[in-house]
Amino acid sequence: MIVDNAKKQEEQSLIHKLSPVIYISIIPIFICIFAFSNYFLSDIALYYSGVVSGIGKKILLGEPSIDPNIGYISLALTWQGVHQLFTGHLPLWNYYEGFGQPLLGEMQAAPFFPPSWLVLLPQGVFLEHAVLQWIGALGAYLFFRKFGLSRRAALTGAIMWEVNGVFAWLQNTVFNPVAFLPWLLYFVESLFVACRNTAAWRDLTGLLCGGILMGTISLYSGFPEVVYLYCLFVLVWSIYRFFCLPERRQRLFYLGGLGVIALGTLILVTPLLIAFFEFLKQAYIGRHAATNGAADNYANMVLPASAMAHYLFPYAFGEIFAVNDRDWYDIGGYIGLVPFLVALASLFAPGRRTVKMILLGWVVFAVGTSHGMPVVHAIAMHIPGVGYAESCRFLNSGWLFCMIFACALFVDQLPGLSRAQVFRTLATALGVGGAMALFTLFLKRSTLLFVLADPDHYIRPFCMTMLVLALIGAVGVLAASLLSGRRSQVVLMVLLVTEVTTWYFVPFLSYPRKGELDQPLIAFLQKNVGFNRVVNGEKQGMNPNFGSYFGIPEVNFNDLPTPLRTVDYIHAHLDPFADGTVYIQELPSLSDEQGQERRQSFREHLPNFGAAGIKYAIVNATGQPHKPVYLTKLSAGGQSFVLEAGQRYQISVPGQMLDPNMYPDTNTYVATVRVRFDTGHARGDGVLKVSVCAGTVCSQGTKDMAVFGHKAETDIPLDHIQRFSATQPVVVTVEKVGGVHGVAFRLGVPVDEGMTLAGNAQGIPAGLMPALTLDTASSITLPAPVSYQDDYFTVYEIPDLKTYFYSDTCKVHFDTREAADVTCAEPGRLERLELFYPGWRATVDGVAAPIEADDKTFQAISLPAGQHHVVFRYAPAWLMPSLVLEGMAWFTLGAGFLVSVRRRRGTVPGAGGNCQGTASLTKK
Repeated sequence: MIVDNAKKQEEQSLIHKLSPVIYISIIPIFICIFAFSNYFLSDIALYYSGVVSGIGKKILLGEPSIDPNIGYISLALTWQGVHQLFTGHLPLWNYYEGFGQPLLGEMQAAPFFPPSWLVLLPQGVFLEHAVLQWIGALGAYLFFRKFGLSRRAALTGAIMWEVNGVFAWLQNTVFNPVAFLPWLLYFVESLFVACRNTAAWRDLTGLLCGGILMGTISLYSGFPEVVYLYCLFVLVWSIYRFFCLPERRQRLFYLGGLGVIALGTLILVTPLLIAFFEFLKQAYIGRHAATNGAADNYANMVLPASAMAHYLFPYAFGEIFAVNDRDWYDIGGYIGLVPFLVALASLFAPGRRTVKMILLGWVVFAVGTSHGMPVVHAIAMHIPGVGYAESCRFLNSGWLFCMIFACALFVDQLPGLSRAQVFRTLATALGVGGAMALFTLFLKRSTLLFVLADPDHYIRPFCMTMLVLALIGAVGVLAASLLSGRRSQVVLMVLLVTEVTTWYFVPFLSYPRKGELDQPLIAFLQKNVGFNRVVNGEKQGMNPNFGSYFGIPEVNFNDLPTPLRTVDYIHAHLDPFADGTVYIQELPSLSDEQGQERRQSFREHLPNFGAAGIKYAIVNATGQPHKPVYLTKLSAGGQSFVLEAGQRYQISVPGQMLDPNMYPDTNTYVATVRVRFDTGHARGDGVLKVSVCAGTVCSQGTKDMAVFGHKAETDIPLDHIQRFSATQPVVVTVEKVGGVHGVAFRLGVPVDEGMTLAGNAQGIPAGLMPALTLDTASSITLPAPVSYQDDYFTVYEIPDLKTYFYSDTCKVHFDTREAADVTCAEPGRLERLELFYPGWRATVDGVAAPIEADDKTFQAISLPAGQHHVVFRYAPAWLMPSLVLEGMAWFTLGAGFLVSVRRRRGTVPGAGGNCQGTASLTKK
């Protein structure tokens, strides 16, 4: 019995120790279940690749992420890099982006970052994010515990960090390094505790090795900009802990430990940093380029003060990009109302004043820099590197962690506060914080009034719901202020975790529920492109970088840094309108006249595309949207008629009304039908079915009436685009199917005398017709043969194509991108349509040969007469020495961990806490 009780107590103790790990695992597990449930979109590629069909409805409007690079980079480029790594190749160069560019030096692909390897699995990006969130939460929990917070407070802070606002809104590669901020702080705090505890000086090997490992992984995670910015806060915390050490010897030992961690990290990332800085010297870096002079660089980019409302009320102004709000482009995260109020309460609570002032100071610095606060912004721009970074977006992870830290501090303090102290701190926080929150709403009043007054059936209820949820949270804080310390602690823990988790999952509902990749198109390109490339001829098509995902060489890119030679060549020879950061027809935004000029320029430059080795141009069938064609003008009296179940009406429209030649050299189509109706105050039911026919060819679409309210207007997409001509009338049929309530359609005067009305609908006055609008679109037509066509895309084969290896005077045979057999009757020149870039080496019959820049962009070598075997190889500068150095460092690191394990004594260092010479007691 005694043995059984001892075993039971041991098991309970183990469960007690592991319970935080279990709790922080719940949300990642739920994310994985969501990813594999197939209830929503089953693959990120379906939403972001562009080569899709049949994309279904979304539960919520807007986008699932602020930055579409979750698809373009986190999936597409990362997949390419990891695929190369797992097929036995060092991921040094990407043949599938632009005219080729460095893959290791680009950094965002992060192929050596272990969580990135998950992208090879189904739903790999979701799995990677779930793993990173778990890692980040564990690091936060360990840091808070090492600092001296109770288990409850540490767990609350860890879960808040696990679903923080950066993770929710920026799911591109920015996501990766954010998880490691608390780990870097944990190792700084652990080093501080060890240096203060004389008994722990004997063996810091494991601690130093752990710090080096986390520093290395954070840099290999793919976004050094974020790592640099949050390391500024790590530096501030390190300085604070330095002055907390009372003895000179302890401080020297502490500085030595930090130096070892920093030096070891730099050695381990040497190959990556060399490749990165080599790339920067050859790259276009857009707004990162200068800190002075240019008005649109990141040094001058700040958020308006009104954008702070997003921090406290993340979705009060609609889902991501659901409303045309410029703030979405530059903001990078949120905190929420309840965490804001609790963090304020922490400032008003007694104890740990120095720590709280440091946290407050960093929040003011980061937010002030992001919003252009005088003095603060000027100071920030004098910190090396800050002016080159998109600080207004990427400083968020640091100040959000400070806010979460403050919340955890207050949760930790609550059991020790009297009821009067609890009321005083929370009531003060509610008063001050509530006034600040209302002021941010006032600053954002124009957007708020717009969404609340919007007649749409969806945006207004959603925004009101989000505001009500925030208000409920504030009421919960008020209720917590009336309770004792321990009960208030429980209430605030629930409120904090509930709010941050709710806000985190909102964007997931903006993924469509279904969709299909255009597999026939993808298979055609994979089979026929060969070593040449493809380009998009319209704003929609295969989206940038997704050639890297599908294994199709694609000129379009969305990336920084980007080779400057690529940008210059595209501007000079292919597309003078192209954006240097994103080469796609959608950007930069142009007027209708400029858009038409750009399409005409595309046609005129077709020979240049062929000369650059671009074989195919992909044109999306729906192409550029046109102004809607209104079939009627609404009558002044607002007349309407009722369409009952089983009734229909048909409007015959002369083809010339739709103007198929709205622009020269384009094909025009009907894409959607817009109807205006009035369901009255009764709930709509049944289905509204429309069809658009030109001759015997028809397209159809349906809409469930149950989702509409009073005086609705909606677009009904057709299942296929409907082509038409000026000589053939188009017949539009609208039918009410099922349901018991009729639909009251608005009536209007026909805009053309040639239009006719038919059908079995009753009660339509003479001279009027139901209000209908046909939304048309046009796609570019090219003076080139069509190689492939389906309902969604047309692929044109560009004439006068140059092969990948090319020579005017020699015969060339090649089966790979790296080698060619060349026969020259006389001295000649071999051109290779790959980017001229440092690091490329060529050999001719085993002897090194210089590579020349052909047209300042591509590679070329001179050859003597005769038969030759030519080989090209790429490697960044100092690759082998840096790899040897890195290998030795990894061996040393592994040995250090092994020594640490063998020498482990089993003692637990004291907790951190305040600056006093003795450790604070760790609370249970």
